[in-house]
Amino acid sequence: MMRLNVKPMNFLMTALFALSIASPSMAQVMSASSSNISDDMHKAMVSALKQQKEGLGMRVLSVEDGQHVLSGGNGRYIIKGNLTDLWDGVSNTGTMKETLPTLPPMVNPSRFFVNIGNPKGEKVLVFLKSNCSMCDTVFDVLSSPIYRDKYSFDIMLLSNDEKSKLAAEYVYCADDQIDALETLLANPQASFNQNDSCAVDTPALTTKAAMAMNIRALPMVHIKSQSLSIIGDPSAFL
Repeated sequence: MMRLNVKPMNFLMTALFALSIASPSMAQVMSASSSNISDDMHKAMVSALKQQKEGLGMRVLSVEDGQHVLSGGNGRYIIKGNLTDLWDGVSNTGTMKETLPTLPPMVNPSRFFVNIGNPKGEKVLVFLKSNCSMCDTVFDVLSSPIYRDKYSFDIMLLSNDEKSKLAAEYVYCADDQIDALETLLANPQASFNQNDSCAVDTPALTTKAAMAMNIRALPMVHIKSQSLSIIGDPSAFL
């Protein structure tokens, strides 16, 4: 069993890392780096690691002609094809009855969510990024006075590319996160500048938090009282 010596400042990252699924390639590189390997082999392993997709569960061996070459856990099976990240959005709306995993109190879950709407309204969790397909439908819902009067929205902003990363940082790093979120809601496609003086590490941890909560596709809305997840346009279910 691996024993981790965790410094206090790294406690939150370690807790979230333990909740999410560790990349097989990361484990291999960690174990191989302690053995006697050549410089060329080490460079190849580092290069492969940079191509990995967090949460994929398979190793990315290479990218050939725009197609990803993937290897299964034991290396026996190889798959070559197009890789689709459902965090880029969906084209159709679907629902699922489920109870989402909750983040443990030790990681201070509220830090990952920005709340708008009626504090006494029905609790709804929202997971989206600034530029995913069908996320515009969720932005419309969040901007509607009718929905805001009825629901209390806890919103987690995610990212998997540079544009959505800058948008998420703009909100999480702001002194007034609600005001920053309102700016994003008014213009989701706005360009935001790099924030080099962010006082919080929340943007870097939201991916692990979402993975720990089994957020598979965006946009996703979860109505807690109904144990109902809606992937896509939620307006018909609210």
